[in-house]
Amino acid sequence: RQFCALGSALLLAAVAGGAFADTVAGAVVDAPGAEVRGLDKMASATRDLTIRNGATEGYGDMQVSVSDCRFPKDSAATDAWAHLTITSGKGDTLFSGWMSAASPGLSALDDPRYDVWLIRCINN
Repeated sequence: RQFCALGSALLLAAVAGGAFADTVAGAVVDAPGAEVRGLDKMASATRDLTIRNGATEGYGDMQVSVSDCRFPKDSAATDAWAHLTITSGKGDTLFSGWMSAASPGLSALDDPRYDVWLIRCINN
C-alpha cells in the first residue's frame, strides 16, 4: 500500500511537472548510506552492516553494495528506500534493485541461506 502511494505520487509529479514536482522532490532526503541487516538462516545469526553510498561490505560469502539511500523528510525512521546490489563470492549478481525498510518483503534477496533487508538510511 505504501509502495502504491509513493509510486502514484512520483507518477503524478512526473506528469504534472512544475511546482508539484518540486514539492514532491523536495520532500525526499538523500542520505549518505544505509544500515542493512543480514540473517544467516543456518547459523540463526543476524549482523547489522552500515554501508556508505558507493561502498561494499562483506556478509557471509556475499558482497553488499549501496549506491543510494533516500527517505521522506517527515518519516526517516520507517520509509527508507535504498538501492542495493548483492553479489556472490563468484561475482554473480544475486540482487540488484531498491529495497524498502517499510516493506522488506516487497523486494527482497532470494537466497536459500541468507536474508538481507534494509533497516534505515544513515544520517551521518
